[in-house]
Order: sequence, then C-alpha cells, then structure tokens
Amino acid sequence: MVASSRQSAFLELIQERVDRYKPILEDDFGVTLGAVAAMPLRAAERINSAFGKSDSQLHKECLDKHGRPPLPIRWALHQLEKVIVWLPAYALVWFRYWYPDFMMKWDSATPAVLVSFAGWSAEDYHRHAAKLDQWTVHEMAHGVWSQLAQDEDDDHTGRWRLWNEGFAHYLADVYMRKAYPVDTRIDLDWSKFRLEGKQLVTDVVDRNGQDSLRTIPTHWQHLDSS
Repeated sequence: MVASSRQSAFLELIQERVDRYKPILEDDFGVTLGAVAAMPLRAAERINSAFGKSDSQLHKECLDKHGRPPLPIRWALHQLEKVIVWLPAYALVWFRYWYPDFMMKWDSATPAVLVSFAGWSAEDYHRHAAKLDQWTVHEMAHGVWSQLAQDEDDDHTGRWRLWNEGFAHYLADVYMRKAYPVDTRIDLDWSKFRLEGKQLVTDVVDRNGQDSLRTIPTHWQHLDSS
C-alpha cells in the first residue's frame, strides 16, 4: 500500500509537468500530442506486446515480398528467435529490481509518459523527483518528433535512433531549460551515444537557428549525409 501510494504521488508530479510543458511544445512546434497521461511502465507487458508486433511484421513482410504468409519453417524459426530474445529481456526486467534506475518512456499510442518503478526505494522517489522537468520533457519530445515525422510505424536504423534521441535531449536539456524552475536539476551525464546525438542537433541549430528544429525529424537523413 505504501509503495502504491508513493507511485500515485509520483505520477501526479509527472502529470503536473506534462500539463505545464505540453502546451509550450505544442505551440512552438505546431503539433498536437493529445491528452497525455502519466502511467506506470509495465516492462513485461511491453515485451509481450513487442513480440506480438513482431509476428504481425513478419506476416506483412512475407505478404509484401512473396504474396503469401510465412512458410512453416520460417514461422518456427521466428518463434525460436523470440524465445532467444525473451529470456535475456525478462532477465533485464528482473535485474532492475536489484539495480534500479530512473526509466521513462514515451508511448504514442496512448499517449502517455510511462515510468518504471521496479525496485525503487523511498530514497529513489525523492532523488528522482528533482529530475522530472527535464525527463518529462525528454519523453514528450519523442512525441513531438513522431508528430512531425509521422514515422511511428517505420523500421528504424541506428542513425535514426541517434538523431531521435539527440532531438529529445536537445529539447529537454537546452531548448526548454528556460521554462524550468530555477531549482530544477539538469542531468548532463549521458552516454556517448546520447551525447553524440545531442551534438548533431546542436550543430544544426548553431548553423541554421532554432527554427531548424522543426525540420530535423523530417530531414535528418539529408542532414546526416551533409
């Protein structure tokens, strides 16, 4: 009951940030994110959902390429591939109970900002609360990208992920910083991958001005090759 109460209170804090920053993002980028909710992230459910989506993608791929459903041997191999992925994926979920960290995710379908509470202590709730402005904007920035690019159902490459994460980091770490309360904690200690993506976006804005942010989700491939 105590953990449930803490989760509810924490989700209310996220919802406050959503309601505060969503109108700014929508106005500045000319998008509509919808009625964004703050919800718990059920990692195991998302793994199962991803596996279900992979089945549909295999059927579509075979129909598009060969005009027929996958052959039994291809379907059997696909199920084996899923089992191979399923075991370490669930292991990672289990390990989060022993090595908890702040984990949030944008879900365009709902739409929602999802947060995982796996393994959190009372101190974790207090520690993570200071990051909520930046992290909530970061997740909604993925929604901004999705609305501008309309590429939610596309297959994505590593370079797409680099630009997508860089865009979200730039919006949350730089662009929206002026809107945060003065005591907001800003994380800058990111992985090399995330910092590289953020620098790509920074370079575009430095060359072309902040208005160019709107064009990055639709022109990142051209920018990546220039």
